[in-house]
Amino acid sequence: MQSVAQDCCKKNKRLQLSKEAAALLANLKKSPAKGVMFGHQDDTFYGVTWAYEKDRSDIKDLTGDYPAVMGFELGWLEKPDTMNLDSVPFAKIREEAIKQYERGGVVTISWHPDNIVTKATKSAWDVSRNDVVMNILPYGYYHEEFMQQLDRVADFLASIKTKDGVKVPIIFRPWHENSGSWFWWGEKLCTKKQYQALYIMTQQVMNKHGLDNLIWAYSPGIEAMGNKEKFLERYPGDEYVDLLGFDGYQWGTEEEYKQILGKNLPMLVEVGKEHDKAVAITEMGFVSIPTADWWTRVVKPFIDENPVSYLLVWRNYKKEYFAPYPKQTSAKDFVKFYKAKNTLFSREAKQLELYK
Repeated sequence: MQSVAQDCCKKNKRLQLSKEAAALLANLKKSPAKGVMFGHQDDTFYGVTWAYEKDRSDIKDLTGDYPAVMGFELGWLEKPDTMNLDSVPFAKIREEAIKQYERGGVVTISWHPDNIVTKATKSAWDVSRNDVVMNILPYGYYHEEFMQQLDRVADFLASIKTKDGVKVPIIFRPWHENSGSWFWWGEKLCTKKQYQALYIMTQQVMNKHGLDNLIWAYSPGIEAMGNKEKFLERYPGDEYVDLLGFDGYQWGTEEEYKQILGKNLPMLVEVGKEHDKAVAITEMGFVSIPTADWWTRVVKPFIDENPVSYLLVWRNYKKEYFAPYPKQTSAKDFVKFYKAKNTLFSREAKQLELYK
């Protein structure tokens, strides 16, 4: 597969970023000096007790302010479908992404496409075969069909623009958590060269569609645990990546999570400096946040010592939520977190003038 990766590299030429996207990228590199932007997945779509109420947000209900960063998901756009894998209409994603940009905040988008090869579950989590990436690369059996899927994604991303025709800058985060093996593009499901070829081929298609508003993120999981070589093992290369991050949740004990942050955050900041890249905790959180002072006692000390551009917690959906809401166990502590000088939300993001 090395020849395939090299073939993609030869054909791929990065587009010069749009004025707005270039400004955002430059500011993502500088903003950690002022603070860490807080982000939340699907923030304005639904919360623990509500869904699709105009301009509502669990974070806004609690603090009076929106997150500085909002994450959205494109899974099932490739089918194609009118709603994503979390039943969010793509029209709503477009609408809320534009709103977030216009209030001065940041938009980041992930994509969990179904397994194109298997015919049973066909989800992104279907790892029953280890030849999916091989089959969608050039000369693969499903290559042409997958290229059509990429075209659909590109067309949708191109449609996220203001009434004045400005393409909203987007931190695009495809093929994330590649150091684990729970997605069909994971470590045990494809070779290093195949993964790199997939990433580069995806970028090549977006370039073909003129998407100069995309800031490209590379975000493995926590498996590196401070090892820079492991973190960069599947890295496509500096010419293809703008932002480095990792996804890491507290699934175990607090001490285990402190080790995760304590080893991966300093490494991330160091690698960012060495490669001149913006850095972020691209996904994090603690499901249901049962610890009353988790935000100020567990999270904040690490971002105090290792400033990154932003951190993003996952969505609030009924019983599985990762951000607090009024009267939730950690709500009071989160307000303290919100009021800290080095945690930035929507109002501070607007003051940063990220797109200038």
